[in-house]
Amino acid sequence: MAENYVMKSLNEHVQTDRQLNIKSASSIALKFDQLNEQPNALINFNTGILQWLGHQTGVLSSSTVIGTADTLVLYTENRSSELYLTNRTALRKKIQWTHGQINDITWSSILSKFILLADYYVFTFDAEENKIEEIKQISVNRGKIPLYSCTCSKETILLSYFGWGSIVDQYKLSNGNWERVKQWKTPFTCNTNEWIGQIRFASSNDGHIGLTIADNNNNWRFELREYRTMEILHQVRLDESSLTRCLVCLPHDEWLIVHKGTKTLEIIDKVGSTKKTVTYNSNITSAGLFDQNCLVISTYEKICFYNL
Repeated sequence: MAENYVMKSLNEHVQTDRQLNIKSASSIALKFDQLNEQPNALINFNTGILQWLGHQTGVLSSSTVIGTADTLVLYTENRSSELYLTNRTALRKKIQWTHGQINDITWSSILSKFILLADYYVFTFDAEENKIEEIKQISVNRGKIPLYSCTCSKETILLSYFGWGSIVDQYKLSNGNWERVKQWKTPFTCNTNEWIGQIRFASSNDGHIGLTIADNNNNWRFELREYRTMEILHQVRLDESSLTRCLVCLPHDEWLIVHKGTKTLEIIDKVGSTKKTVTYNSNITSAGLFDQNCLVISTYEKICFYNL
């Protein structure tokens, strides 16, 4: 009964989203000082403190993966088996997942579905129908190089692969079919001794993408690029770490850099300058922005929701 109530409530949020004309996120001014206050809601993890696992090229972590839609959050508690749907009230529903490790989650507005990236497979999740389907038209070389990050804008999806000299595939949705239209390789993606940690489309300029990139000495940088040509528009040097630096796209084409495994959040403006650095009260594993101004932050013990 309780599970049915949660799903009904979450579905009402999905349906309301599609009926209302929501105020443009570009007019929202986020107040990151709210992170110094108590969260508006939180979810404690069932599995306790989650550990991360190091690999030869970067880190494939078993900590939380977060994907956000308009008023919904889809997240993992450990990438192997536990997938949950929630909202800013912290009501949540466990989603049956049997397809192995989830490396990234993004939202497709044209499909009105989440896209989930497993090592060698891509899936969609329909929150309203509570249905997971494989996108069979996206072909991956099984057992070779795993997928690591994904991002969507309108009909375009970009997929980046794990490993040195990361490959980026560009797919386009046309007449209900996903077609690969471009594959980017080194040196256009990164150097042979570098790899892409995360890739995201900008919030309002769908020609721009943000990337976090690390070299073999674990030196991270943020790059703003034109996705059609991979031209570098701006670069920001970050820090040194064996843990991935994650990206959250903010209003006004700004970016939030999550210094995973630390308490640091870094805000980058649209011209590639560090606008502000925020120190959180716990080590962060992931973050996401949804419902215009709700920042969701995961630590090793819980997920917290802040109305900024």
